[in-house]
Amino acid sequence: MSEVEVRDLSVEGIEAQLDQLRDLNRIGPLREHTLKLNFRLDRNPEPMAGAVFAQAMLGIRQDIHFVVRFPEEHTMLRSLVRSGVASALARRGEGVRWESGSDLLPLTQLWHTWTPGAHEAMAPMFEAKESSESLFGPEHAVFVNPHLTSEPYGNASVTPLVRRWLTQMVIPGLNKADRDRYIAGPVFAVDQLVHNVREHAITPHNRALVDSVVVLEAHRMGTRRHLRITVLDTGAGVFETLRPKVFATHGGLDEAELLAELLQGELPGWDRGRGFGLATVADLVQRQPHASLDLWTGATRIRVDGEIQPRTAEAEVTGTVVNAIFPLPAS
Repeated sequence: MSEVEVRDLSVEGIEAQLDQLRDLNRIGPLREHTLKLNFRLDRNPEPMAGAVFAQAMLGIRQDIHFVVRFPEEHTMLRSLVRSGVASALARRGEGVRWESGSDLLPLTQLWHTWTPGAHEAMAPMFEAKESSESLFGPEHAVFVNPHLTSEPYGNASVTPLVRRWLTQMVIPGLNKADRDRYIAGPVFAVDQLVHNVREHAITPHNRALVDSVVVLEAHRMGTRRHLRITVLDTGAGVFETLRPKVFATHGGLDEAELLAELLQGELPGWDRGRGFGLATVADLVQRQPHASLDLWTGATRIRVDGEIQPRTAEAEVTGTVVNAIFPLPAS
């Protein structure tokens, strides 16, 4: 049995963690292999790094079995649950044995059935009590594969639930103007990003292979309170998906340039009215103070706040990870 000790889930250190997971996929599939995954974190996982690690976990071959030890300390456990890492492990079903964190076993029931089959599991979203071990609570929620239950047109099926949760639990009692300000934007972002998975990450060839996770968490940073929305998928990635559609007229652009122009809505034929969901979310973020968006796909990261800033990523990832921050009222 091999053993991997995970001590750091930060953006700066994620390359080493991803290398360990890539090595697993190089092991010959003809013999059974078991990996002991021991989470001994020295600090809470950074949201973007946790999401990238979760996405990589989803891509590990299904014939590899895991023995998992989660930290007993509740703050660390809560961070792992809300980062999507716990959901990615639970996706493997019987291929995972929990040495600790046994309360996480019901997560395996949530894949592909979060609505309506998981209503009981989602009930803590509308209760005052917090739980470290639950995917759902009054200030957090983690949805698995919501794109599978969304219709091609109209709202994503998760959208009404998110709107009700924000209105009733996260920021209740708002007047109409504040509802438009603090609720409409995040709900729109969730809706667009889930549909982005359906429309761009899925092809006729990979439909059964693409997974997605949506993480929502409300918390305080300094004097400000904000809502984090993280959406990850295991599709081909934004660049690989869109490049064939725009290559004929924009083949000279490199990956970072192409993504930046798509997000700015300035690529001819692909303006923000074209239906590219990430561009409309980026526009929303740019128009809202204290909001931001971080897109990581392939070897490119793009940060959106007041402006759009392409950068070289710390590691290369398959699929797409989007981390958006929206402001919430202080109380």
